[in-house]
Amino acid sequence: MKLLLPELRSPRRLSLLHLVFFCVLMMRFVTSCDSCGPGRPGMKRTGPVKKYHNKPLREKQFLPNVDEFSGKASGPPEGKILRKTRRFHDHMVRVSERNRNIIFRDEERTGADRFMTRRCKEKLEILAIMVRNEWPKVKLFVTEAFDENYEHRKQSLHYEGRALDVKTSDRDRKKYGMLARLAVQAGFDWVFFQSKASIHVSCKSEKGEFEEHLKDERCFHAHNSSVLRKTSPDSNTTETIPMTDLRIGDHVLSTDPSSGTPIFSEMIAWIDSDLTSQSAFLRVHTANGRHISLTPSHLVHVFDVSTRAMTTRYARDLSPGDSLMALDNANEASIRNPFSTLTAEKIVRIEPVVAVGSLAPLTRQGTIVVNGISASCYAAVADHKMAHAAFAPFRWWTLLFGVGRSPQPPDDGMHPYARLLTVLYKFLLPNDNDDRENEV
Repeated sequence: MKLLLPELRSPRRLSLLHLVFFCVLMMRFVTSCDSCGPGRPGMKRTGPVKKYHNKPLREKQFLPNVDEFSGKASGPPEGKILRKTRRFHDHMVRVSERNRNIIFRDEERTGADRFMTRRCKEKLEILAIMVRNEWPKVKLFVTEAFDENYEHRKQSLHYEGRALDVKTSDRDRKKYGMLARLAVQAGFDWVFFQSKASIHVSCKSEKGEFEEHLKDERCFHAHNSSVLRKTSPDSNTTETIPMTDLRIGDHVLSTDPSSGTPIFSEMIAWIDSDLTSQSAFLRVHTANGRHISLTPSHLVHVFDVSTRAMTTRYARDLSPGDSLMALDNANEASIRNPFSTLTAEKIVRIEPVVAVGSLAPLTRQGTIVVNGISASCYAAVADHKMAHAAFAPFRWWTLLFGVGRSPQPPDDGMHPYARLLTVLYKFLLPNDNDDRENEV
């Protein structure tokens, strides 16, 4: 029996079609082999992350891509530190002249620029070594550090020795983008390539306990907050109760943002609730003895001197001398409808505290009066109107199907609708300044 074998052709007789077919076959084989690695078959794997970490920052870029006072960055300001005080003695250290890698401008001739927190000093000395390794003939030049002459903005971390402005000793602006990148690698908690003149860097507070709990910033302190509610929806009788006794369906004292008038509003949900975990709060005290404890990114109503109107502001952006909007009645429990308008009360003191329990009630007005002080129900979004509009579909749903009543605040974290909004916000508004730091 004659075996039929395919005719073998010499390489010289291979046509162009055969060559193309051979190349396609080899490419398919290579692709199949590549798919044996981690990940789904055919997925393109990116290169090492390191190349992004060595990329210079762009002007006006800051890392991490959050506000400097955020808990994920350097944290909120804790007040000016003055010389010859206990805080200065406990938290400030001096950079020695023996460190030849750092030059201080010290234009005040007081030596103040050499004082900073221990954390800042540690990161600064690391950065100075990295600068010498990157540019052997260049040193790190500190233009601004601890400020005791009030030359910076109102809430600057320079007043606490937690912020520095740096550049290179040769003042070569082409190096500043890479200098900012080195500052990130040195471990500074917030780095800002603010201008072609210098790089701004800052560090977290030495109060590690407060920093540790600056994670979820959206609530009131559950056990240090009271509200005014009607005893029944149709009643004119009111009572002051702890926020932990508040129930969905209660009518609580709120504020009409358009007129600044206190009104009752139905409570329709808990945006967030956690009665067992510790959280970081800012306790704000007013001149009339009132106080309110809320997380740094929660919105509170303040009196804007420039516009002579009520507006909202993050708690972390408040300072002594600012004015909160509060009830002008001494005894809240005796208030009856109609209420008088709110009045401005000056802030006299702000202190950071760590405590157990946090609650964030939501009313139809999107506002609530806590301990006699008017605040928004929202946090983490600077525009109260935008946040209130985002919750409009949920409010319509409760109008159609009701809100029900809960026997007590749940202890299950963020409301599903609020969690959905958070996911959509991150998806629709991606960070532009993250420099692909998280790409893998």
